[in-house]
Amino acid sequence: MSECKLLSEASPVYEDQNKFYESLMPLRALLQRDLYPNSWSRLQRLEDHSDKRKLEKETLKYFEENVESYIINDLKLNNLFSKQEIHRVLGLIRINGIQTTEYRAIYPTMALINNSCVSNSRCIHDDDNNMIIRAQIFLKEGTEIKIGYHSLFTGIIGRKYHFNKTWFFDCDCMRCNDPTECGSDLNALVCPKEDGGLLRPFDWKCDVCKEAVYSTKDVWDFEMELLKKLTKTESKLNKCCELIEFYESILSSKSSQLFASSHYLMMKIKSNLISLYGNGPKYYYSQMSNDLIKKKIEYCTEFINVMMKVDPGDTDWKTATEFEKLQAEAFLVQTKLDDMNEKDKIYVQNTFKRILAGLKDVIIKLSIEESGKNLKEMKRKAIESSKTIEKILIYIDIL
Repeated sequence: MSECKLLSEASPVYEDQNKFYESLMPLRALLQRDLYPNSWSRLQRLEDHSDKRKLEKETLKYFEENVESYIINDLKLNNLFSKQEIHRVLGLIRINGIQTTEYRAIYPTMALINNSCVSNSRCIHDDDNNMIIRAQIFLKEGTEIKIGYHSLFTGIIGRKYHFNKTWFFDCDCMRCNDPTECGSDLNALVCPKEDGGLLRPFDWKCDVCKEAVYSTKDVWDFEMELLKKLTKTESKLNKCCELIEFYESILSSKSSQLFASSHYLMMKIKSNLISLYGNGPKYYYSQMSNDLIKKKIEYCTEFINVMMKVDPGDTDWKTATEFEKLQAEAFLVQTKLDDMNEKDKIYVQNTFKRILAGLKDVIIKLSIEESGKNLKEMKRKAIESSKTIEKILIYIDIL
Protein backbone atom coordinates (compact mmCIF):
# COMPACT_ATOMS: atom_id res chain seq x y z
CA MET A 1 0.00 0.00 0.00
CA SER A 2 1.37 3.41 -0.95
CA GLU A 3 1.89 6.20 1.56
CA CYS A 4 -0.87 8.37 0.05
CA LYS A 5 -3.41 5.54 -0.04
CA LEU A 6 -2.53 4.48 3.49
CA LEU A 7 -2.89 7.99 4.93
CA SER A 8 -6.13 8.70 3.06
CA GLU A 9 -7.72 5.49 4.33
CA ALA A 10 -6.44 5.93 7.87
CA SER A 11 -7.77 9.52 8.09
CA PRO A 12 -5.23 10.42 10.79
CA VAL A 13 -5.85 13.17 13.30
CA TYR A 14 -3.70 16.21 12.50
CA GLU A 15 -4.25 18.08 15.75
CA ASP A 16 -0.64 17.43 16.74
CA GLN A 17 1.42 18.31 13.68
CA ASN A 18 4.66 17.28 15.42
CA LYS A 19 3.50 13.68 15.84
CA PHE A 20 2.45 13.48 12.20
CA TYR A 21 5.71 14.85 10.78
CA GLU A 22 7.89 12.91 13.22
CA SER A 23 6.15 9.71 12.13
CA LEU A 24 6.48 10.31 8.38
CA MET A 25 10.09 9.21 7.93
CA PRO A 26 9.72 6.05 10.08
CA LEU A 27 6.51 5.25 8.18
CA ARG A 28 8.22 5.68 4.81
CA ALA A 29 11.03 3.41 5.96
CA LEU A 30 8.52 0.77 7.12
CA LEU A 31 6.68 0.89 3.80
CA GLN A 32 9.89 -0.13 2.03
CA ARG A 33 9.30 -3.64 3.38
CA ASP A 34 6.38 -4.35 1.05
CA LEU A 35 6.75 -1.72 -1.67
CA TYR A 36 10.51 -1.88 -2.25
CA PRO A 37 11.95 -5.16 -0.87
CA ASN A 38 15.44 -4.41 -2.21
CA SER A 39 15.57 -1.09 -0.34
CA TRP A 40 14.24 -2.80 2.78
CA SER A 41 16.94 -5.45 2.47
CA ARG A 42 19.62 -2.75 2.25
CA LEU A 43 18.23 -1.07 5.38
CA GLN A 44 18.42 -4.35 7.27
CA ARG A 45 22.17 -4.48 6.72
CA LEU A 46 22.57 -1.42 8.94
CA GLU A 47 23.15 -1.33 12.69
CA ASP A 48 20.53 0.08 15.06
CA HIS A 49 22.40 -0.49 18.36
CA SER A 50 19.17 -1.54 20.05
CA ASP A 51 21.01 -2.85 23.10
CA LYS A 52 22.79 0.46 23.73
CA ARG A 53 19.78 2.61 22.88
CA LYS A 54 17.87 1.00 25.74
CA LEU A 55 19.90 3.23 28.02
CA GLU A 56 18.39 6.32 26.36
CA LYS A 57 15.22 5.97 28.39
CA GLU A 58 13.85 9.49 27.87
CA THR A 59 14.35 9.28 24.10
CA LEU A 60 12.73 5.84 23.93
CA LYS A 61 9.78 7.04 25.97
CA TYR A 62 9.36 10.07 23.72
CA PHE A 63 9.25 8.00 20.53
CA GLU A 64 6.94 5.42 22.07
CA GLU A 65 4.45 8.16 22.95
CA ASN A 66 4.80 10.22 19.77
CA VAL A 67 5.77 7.89 16.92
CA GLU A 68 4.97 4.31 17.88
CA SER A 69 1.62 5.32 19.37
CA TYR A 70 0.77 7.47 16.34
CA ILE A 71 1.54 4.72 13.81
CA ILE A 72 -0.27 2.00 15.75
CA ASN A 73 -3.21 3.91 17.24
CA ASP A 74 -3.84 6.98 15.07
CA LEU A 75 -2.97 5.36 11.75
CA LYS A 76 -4.34 2.01 12.97
CA LEU A 77 -1.44 0.05 11.47
CA ASN A 78 -1.01 -2.44 14.32
CA ASN A 79 -1.91 -5.28 11.92
CA LEU A 80 0.67 -4.13 9.38
CA PHE A 81 3.72 -3.29 11.49
CA SER A 82 4.87 -4.69 14.82
CA LYS A 83 6.30 -2.63 17.67
CA GLN A 84 9.63 -4.38 17.12
CA GLU A 85 9.71 -3.26 13.48
CA ILE A 86 8.86 0.31 14.44
CA HIS A 87 11.60 0.38 17.09
CA ARG A 88 14.07 -1.15 14.64
CA VAL A 89 13.34 1.55 12.06
CA LEU A 90 13.58 4.31 14.67
CA GLY A 91 16.98 2.93 15.64
CA LEU A 92 18.15 2.84 12.04
CA ILE A 93 17.18 6.48 11.61
CA ARG A 94 18.75 7.44 14.93
CA ILE A 95 22.10 5.82 14.12
CA ASN A 96 22.34 6.14 10.34
CA GLY A 97 20.24 9.18 9.44
CA ILE A 98 21.92 12.39 8.36
CA GLN A 99 20.46 15.85 8.72
CA THR A 100 20.74 18.37 5.90
CA THR A 101 19.36 21.90 5.94
CA GLU A 102 16.15 20.67 4.27
CA TYR A 103 15.56 17.08 5.31
CA ARG A 104 16.70 14.01 7.21
CA ALA A 105 17.58 10.91 5.23
CA ILE A 106 19.31 7.54 5.26
CA TYR A 107 21.80 6.76 2.52
CA PRO A 108 22.34 3.00 3.01
CA THR A 109 25.63 2.75 1.12
CA MET A 110 27.17 5.74 2.87
CA ALA A 111 25.99 4.40 6.23
CA LEU A 112 28.16 1.30 5.72
CA ILE A 113 31.35 3.36 5.33
CA ASN A 114 33.54 3.59 8.42
CA ASN A 115 34.81 6.79 9.97
CA SER A 116 38.35 8.06 10.00
CA CYS A 117 39.23 11.54 11.22
CA VAL A 118 41.83 11.55 8.44
CA SER A 119 39.51 10.45 5.66
CA ASN A 120 40.43 9.37 2.15
CA SER A 121 37.01 10.18 0.66
CA ARG A 122 34.25 12.72 1.11
CA CYS A 123 30.48 12.92 0.77
CA ILE A 124 28.86 15.34 -1.66
CA HIS A 125 25.16 16.13 -2.10
CA ASP A 126 24.15 17.01 -5.63
CA ASP A 127 21.18 19.20 -6.57
CA ASP A 128 18.94 16.12 -6.90
CA ASN A 129 19.67 15.01 -3.32
CA ASN A 130 21.90 12.16 -4.44
CA MET A 131 24.83 11.30 -2.21
CA ILE A 132 28.14 10.96 -4.04
CA ILE A 133 31.20 9.42 -2.38
CA ARG A 134 34.34 10.76 -4.01
CA ALA A 135 37.93 9.74 -3.32
CA GLN A 136 40.06 12.75 -2.43
CA ILE A 137 43.40 10.93 -2.65
CA PHE A 138 44.59 8.10 -4.89
CA LEU A 139 43.27 4.79 -3.55
CA LYS A 140 44.89 1.51 -4.46
CA GLU A 141 42.62 -1.41 -5.22
CA GLY A 142 41.48 -3.00 -1.98
CA THR A 143 41.91 0.15 0.12
CA GLU A 144 39.06 0.68 2.57
CA ILE A 145 37.02 3.79 1.80
CA LYS A 146 36.73 6.00 4.87
CA ILE A 147 34.88 9.25 5.47
CA GLY A 148 34.84 11.75 8.31
CA TYR A 149 31.71 11.77 10.47
CA HIS A 150 32.57 15.21 11.87
CA SER A 151 33.42 18.58 10.36
CA LEU A 152 36.99 19.87 10.17
CA PHE A 153 36.22 22.24 13.03
CA THR A 154 35.35 19.66 15.67
CA GLY A 155 37.96 19.32 18.39
CA ILE A 156 39.23 16.04 19.77
CA ILE A 157 37.27 16.35 23.02
CA GLY A 158 34.03 17.00 21.14
CA ARG A 159 34.73 14.20 18.66
CA LYS A 160 35.34 11.62 21.36
CA TYR A 161 32.18 12.66 23.19
CA HIS A 162 29.95 12.62 20.11
CA PHE A 163 31.32 9.39 18.68
CA ASN A 164 30.37 7.64 21.89
CA LYS A 165 27.13 9.50 22.51
CA THR A 166 25.79 9.45 18.95
CA TRP A 167 27.22 6.30 17.35
CA PHE A 168 28.30 4.29 20.41
CA PHE A 169 31.94 3.77 19.46
CA ASP A 170 35.35 5.13 20.39
CA CYS A 171 37.37 6.33 17.42
CA ASP A 172 40.71 4.57 17.13
CA CYS A 173 42.02 6.36 14.03
CA MET A 174 45.59 7.62 13.78
CA ARG A 175 44.50 11.21 14.33
CA CYS A 176 42.59 10.52 17.54
CA ASN A 177 45.50 8.45 18.88
CA ASP A 178 48.09 11.14 18.16
CA PRO A 179 48.38 14.07 20.63
CA THR A 180 49.68 16.26 17.79
CA GLU A 181 46.80 15.20 15.50
CA CYS A 182 49.12 14.17 12.66
CA GLY A 183 51.35 17.17 13.29
CA SER A 184 48.53 19.70 12.88
CA ASP A 185 48.30 20.66 16.57
CA LEU A 186 44.63 21.48 16.01
CA ASN A 187 43.94 21.07 19.72
CA ALA A 188 47.14 22.47 21.22
CA LEU A 189 47.13 25.17 23.88
CA VAL A 190 49.94 27.55 24.79
CA CYS A 191 51.65 26.95 28.13
CA PRO A 192 50.75 29.86 30.45
CA LYS A 193 54.28 29.83 31.87
CA GLU A 194 55.44 31.55 28.69
CA ASP A 195 58.18 28.99 28.09
CA GLY A 196 57.21 28.54 24.46
CA GLY A 197 55.74 25.13 25.17
CA LEU A 198 52.51 23.58 23.93
CA LEU A 199 49.92 21.59 25.86
CA ARG A 200 48.47 18.64 23.95
CA PRO A 201 45.70 16.13 24.65
CA PHE A 202 45.02 14.24 26.77
CA ASP A 203 47.37 14.81 29.69
CA TRP A 204 47.83 18.46 28.64
CA LYS A 205 51.45 18.44 29.78
CA CYS A 206 53.71 21.19 28.49
CA ASP A 207 56.29 19.79 26.08
CA VAL A 208 58.88 22.12 27.64
CA CYS A 209 58.27 22.30 31.42
CA LYS A 210 56.52 18.87 31.47
CA GLU A 211 53.83 20.09 33.87
CA ALA A 212 50.13 19.27 33.44
CA VAL A 213 48.62 22.74 33.65
CA TYR A 214 44.98 22.03 32.75
CA SER A 215 42.52 19.16 32.91
CA THR A 216 40.44 17.98 29.96
CA LYS A 217 37.42 19.66 31.56
CA ASP A 218 39.34 22.94 31.78
CA VAL A 219 40.19 22.78 28.10
CA TRP A 220 36.60 21.90 27.16
CA ASP A 221 35.36 24.88 29.19
CA PHE A 222 37.84 27.20 27.43
CA GLU A 223 36.66 26.00 24.03
CA MET A 224 32.96 26.23 24.90
CA GLU A 225 33.39 29.76 26.23
CA LEU A 226 34.94 30.93 22.95
CA LEU A 227 32.45 28.97 20.82
CA LYS A 228 29.52 30.56 22.65
CA LYS A 229 31.05 34.00 22.19
CA LEU A 230 31.52 33.35 18.46
CA THR A 231 27.99 32.01 17.98
CA LYS A 232 26.33 34.76 20.00
CA THR A 233 28.19 37.62 18.33
CA GLU A 234 27.99 36.22 14.78
CA SER A 235 24.19 36.05 15.08
CA LYS A 236 24.07 39.79 15.83
CA LEU A 237 26.49 41.04 13.18
CA ASN A 238 25.46 41.28 9.53
CA LYS A 239 27.97 43.66 7.98
CA CYS A 240 31.21 42.32 6.55
CA CYS A 241 33.27 45.02 8.24
CA GLU A 242 31.74 44.29 11.66
CA LEU A 243 32.48 40.59 11.38
CA ILE A 244 36.05 41.25 10.29
CA GLU A 245 36.66 43.60 13.20
CA PHE A 246 35.14 41.07 15.61
CA TYR A 247 37.30 38.19 14.32
CA GLU A 248 40.42 40.34 14.36
CA SER A 249 39.70 41.33 17.95
CA ILE A 250 39.53 37.64 18.93
CA LEU A 251 42.88 36.93 17.29
CA SER A 252 44.47 39.77 19.23
CA SER A 253 42.75 38.96 22.54
CA LYS A 254 43.64 36.63 25.42
CA SER A 255 42.20 33.75 23.40
CA SER A 256 45.15 33.95 21.03
CA GLN A 257 47.45 33.67 24.04
CA LEU A 258 45.57 30.63 25.35
CA PHE A 259 45.10 28.66 22.12
CA ALA A 260 47.95 27.76 19.77
CA SER A 261 47.80 29.57 16.43
CA SER A 262 46.99 26.20 14.82
CA HIS A 263 44.11 25.42 17.22
CA TYR A 264 40.93 24.50 15.37
CA LEU A 265 39.05 27.52 16.75
CA MET A 266 41.81 29.88 15.58
CA MET A 267 41.74 28.12 12.21
CA LYS A 268 37.97 28.57 12.03
CA ILE A 269 38.31 32.30 12.64
CA LYS A 270 41.08 32.62 10.04
CA SER A 271 38.97 30.68 7.55
CA ASN A 272 36.14 33.19 8.09
CA LEU A 273 38.54 36.10 7.58
CA ILE A 274 39.86 34.50 4.38
CA SER A 275 36.29 34.50 3.02
CA LEU A 276 35.58 38.08 4.12
CA TYR A 277 38.79 39.91 3.18
CA GLY A 278 38.43 41.32 -0.33
CA ASN A 279 34.77 40.42 -0.63
CA GLY A 280 32.75 43.08 1.19
CA PRO A 281 32.23 46.84 1.71
CA LYS A 282 35.19 48.62 3.33
CA TYR A 283 37.25 45.50 2.71
CA TYR A 284 37.30 45.16 -1.06
CA TYR A 285 40.85 44.71 -2.32
CA SER A 286 40.95 48.29 -3.62
CA GLN A 287 40.19 49.47 -0.07
CA MET A 288 42.68 47.20 1.70
CA SER A 289 46.30 47.98 2.45
CA ASN A 290 48.97 45.79 0.90
CA ASP A 291 49.89 44.57 4.37
CA LEU A 292 46.33 43.40 5.01
CA ILE A 293 46.20 41.63 1.64
CA LYS A 294 49.48 39.93 2.50
CA LYS A 295 47.98 38.87 5.82
CA LYS A 296 45.11 37.21 3.94
CA ILE A 297 47.64 35.35 1.79
CA GLU A 298 49.48 34.23 4.94
CA TYR A 299 46.22 32.97 6.46
CA CYS A 300 45.46 31.03 3.27
CA THR A 301 48.89 29.39 3.29
CA GLU A 302 48.68 28.57 6.99
CA PHE A 303 45.15 27.20 6.73
CA ILE A 304 46.03 24.88 3.84
CA ASN A 305 49.26 23.68 5.49
CA VAL A 306 47.54 22.86 8.79
CA MET A 307 44.31 21.36 7.47
CA MET A 308 45.96 19.24 4.78
CA LYS A 309 47.58 17.21 7.56
CA VAL A 310 44.17 15.91 8.67
CA ASP A 311 42.19 16.26 5.43
CA PRO A 312 44.58 15.54 2.54
CA GLY A 313 43.92 15.51 -1.17
CA ASP A 314 41.41 17.35 -3.35
CA THR A 315 38.74 18.91 -1.17
CA ASP A 316 36.27 21.73 -1.70
CA TRP A 317 37.69 23.78 1.19
CA LYS A 318 41.23 23.53 -0.25
CA THR A 319 40.07 24.59 -3.71
CA ALA A 320 38.12 27.52 -2.22
CA THR A 321 41.13 28.64 -0.15
CA GLU A 322 43.47 28.35 -3.13
CA PHE A 323 41.08 30.54 -5.14
CA GLU A 324 40.99 33.21 -2.42
CA LYS A 325 44.79 33.17 -2.24
CA LEU A 326 45.17 33.52 -6.01
CA GLN A 327 42.71 36.43 -6.10
CA ALA A 328 44.68 38.26 -3.42
CA GLU A 329 48.00 37.58 -5.15
CA ALA A 330 46.59 38.79 -8.47
CA PHE A 331 45.50 42.11 -6.98
CA LEU A 332 48.88 42.67 -5.32
CA VAL A 333 50.90 42.04 -8.47
CA GLN A 334 48.46 44.10 -10.54
CA THR A 335 49.48 47.21 -8.57
CA LYS A 336 52.95 46.92 -10.14
CA LEU A 337 51.70 47.25 -13.73
CA ASP A 338 51.87 51.03 -13.90
CA ASP A 339 55.55 51.40 -13.06
CA MET A 340 57.64 48.45 -14.27
CA ASN A 341 61.28 48.23 -15.27
CA GLU A 342 62.50 45.22 -17.27
CA LYS A 343 63.24 43.20 -14.12
CA ASP A 344 59.79 43.98 -12.71
CA LYS A 345 58.20 43.04 -16.02
CA ILE A 346 59.68 39.53 -15.90
CA TYR A 347 58.58 39.10 -12.27
CA VAL A 348 55.04 40.36 -12.96
CA GLN A 349 54.74 38.24 -16.09
CA ASN A 350 55.88 35.05 -14.34
CA THR A 351 53.65 35.73 -11.36
CA PHE A 352 50.58 36.23 -13.54
CA LYS A 353 51.40 33.03 -15.45
CA ARG A 354 51.59 31.12 -12.16
CA ILE A 355 48.30 32.63 -10.96
CA LEU A 356 46.63 31.86 -14.30
CA ALA A 357 47.74 28.22 -14.09
CA GLY A 358 46.39 28.09 -10.54
CA LEU A 359 43.04 29.56 -11.60
CA LYS A 360 42.69 27.04 -14.43
CA ASP A 361 43.33 24.25 -11.92
CA VAL A 362 40.67 25.75 -9.62
CA ILE A 363 38.18 25.89 -12.52
CA ILE A 364 38.77 22.21 -13.33
CA LYS A 365 38.28 21.21 -9.68
CA LEU A 366 35.14 23.32 -9.32
CA SER A 367 33.74 21.86 -12.55
CA ILE A 368 33.38 18.45 -10.90
CA GLU A 369 31.60 19.76 -7.83
CA GLU A 370 27.97 18.67 -8.01
CA SER A 371 26.27 21.44 -6.08
CA GLY A 372 26.59 24.55 -3.99
CA LYS A 373 25.75 28.10 -5.03
CA ASN A 374 28.93 29.45 -3.44
CA LEU A 375 31.16 27.07 -5.38
CA LYS A 376 29.34 27.80 -8.64
CA GLU A 377 29.77 31.53 -8.06
CA MET A 378 33.43 30.93 -7.25
CA LYS A 379 33.85 29.08 -10.55
CA ARG A 380 32.26 32.01 -12.41
CA LYS A 381 34.67 34.44 -10.72
CA ALA A 382 37.64 32.18 -11.45
CA ILE A 383 36.74 32.06 -15.16
CA GLU A 384 36.32 35.84 -15.21
CA SER A 385 39.66 36.37 -13.44
CA SER A 386 41.50 34.01 -15.77
CA LYS A 387 40.20 35.90 -18.82
CA THR A 388 41.31 39.20 -17.28
CA ILE A 389 44.80 37.84 -16.59
CA GLU A 390 45.10 36.49 -20.14
CA LYS A 391 44.41 40.03 -21.40
CA ILE A 392 46.95 41.47 -18.95
CA LEU A 393 49.61 39.03 -20.19
CA ILE A 394 48.95 40.13 -23.79
CA TYR A 395 49.30 43.77 -22.66
CA ILE A 396 52.62 43.01 -20.91
CA ASP A 397 53.96 41.29 -24.03
CA ILE A 398 53.50 44.41 -26.15
CA LEU A 399 55.11 46.78 -23.63
